[in-house]
Parts: sequence; C-alpha cells; structure tokens
Amino acid sequence: MKRGQVTIFIIIAVVVIALTAIIFLSRDSFKIGGIPESIDPVYNEFQSCFETTSEEGVHYIASHGGYYDVPFETSIVYFTEDIPYYFLESKNYTPTIEIIKEELAKYISENLNSCFDLESYKTRGFEIENENYSILAKINEENIEIKMLNKITVIKGEDKSRFNTETNLDYDLKKFHEASVEIIKSYIENPGTICLTCLEEISEKNNVNILAVPHEDPSIYEDDIIWFLINDKEDTSEKKLNWIFIVEQ
Repeated sequence: MKRGQVTIFIIIAVVVIALTAIIFLSRDSFKIGGIPESIDPVYNEFQSCFETTSEEGVHYIASHGGYYDVPFETSIVYFTEDIPYYFLESKNYTPTIEIIKEELAKYISENLNSCFDLESYKTRGFEIENENYSILAKINEENIEIKMLNKITVIKGEDKSRFNTETNLDYDLKKFHEASVEIIKSYIENPGTICLTCLEEISEKNNVNILAVPHEDPSIYEDDIIWFLINDKEDTSEKKLNWIFIVEQ
C-alpha cells in the first residue's frame, strides 16, 4: 500500500472517530439539558398553566386597582369584590409600581396549582418535588416579563428533569398606573370635584379611556365615592383590561 493511501485511510479514521464523539457528546448533552420524552407532558402542561395563570393574574390585579390582596383598611366590598381606595380621609393610597409587581407575582405563585394537576401526575407514576413557586414580574412600557426563579424536579422511572419557565405578555400596565397617579394628583388639587378637562388631558396623554362615576347613595356606602374605570383606547376585545379604583368624595 502506498504512503498516500495510508494517509487517506488515517484521515478517514480520524473523521469517523470525531463524528462519533460529537454524536455521543450531543446525545449526552440532550439528556442533561433537554426534557426527556417521558416528562414532556408535565413540562408542557406546566408551561401552559404558567402562561394562563399569568394572564389571569394581570386581569385580576387590574380589576382590583393593582392588588391581589386588597388592603382591608382602605377598601370597600362591592358584592364579593374588594375595591381599593386611592384617596381616603385626605390621604393618598395609590400603590407604587413596585407593589403592583409584587402583587402580580404573588397571584401567580399562589394560583399555579389551581390549573397544574399535580396529584393526577403522581397517580400516573411521576415524582414531583414541588417547592413554593418564586415568581419575578417585571412591568415594562408595553409588556410584562414574568419569570419563575426556582425549579421543580420531575422524575419518571430513570428519567429526571429540573425546569422552570417564563412568559411575556403584551399588556401595558404602566400607562394604567401612570394615569391613576395623575388622576389622584388632579383630585388632590381639586378635592371633592371631578376635573373633566384634566381627565381628558390624562386620557390623551396615556391613550386610555377614563370613566368617572360619582356614587352618592349613603344607604350603600358610608361616604360618597367616585368610581374610576380605565381601559385601553385601542383595545375593543372582550379581554381588555379594566383598571378600577375609587376615591372618597
């Protein structure tokens, strides 16, 4: 055999060995970093549940003025819903954007198990180490980033996986909050009255609709109040956000 032929065989052997090593390492990497097929159903349902709960959480806190747990001392009960005062007894109780982020994260953390059927998977042979869900919500100008900081462990037979998840929602909570802050600032400057010109300016600036409804029936509420309902001018869907709060008149 000529020297040139030997060299070609050596090169081919080296290439084959290298390809085999790459395939082997890739398979190992998939097993370590990917989701095993047997655990896919759990991961997929959890991801779907996380997205659904996050969206429900945004709508819930919007309809409760930015709260999941509405402060008892500064709220009223309307049928079964707690509605927060933003202005009561000459004091401003408008929540900060940081409080709103914490309230949204708390809603998601405490409601994930309502749609993720943990017990059902356990009866089907899955071992799931379920910790308290640690959630981080970041409210940006035009969207909300929601991340699960900790991981859950799922075991099925010899397969094991640890995962968390995240989602982005196209809601602009900031403009609702900023509109609310401006409404309360205007109300403090003109206590007991509704400045319609001010509301129009706030509405145009934040691209929202603002409905102010005075309620003066003392048989229902101890004090006269004004309901404020804010929603997106461009959103006409049934799922549009309604940001609701009240002030003492």
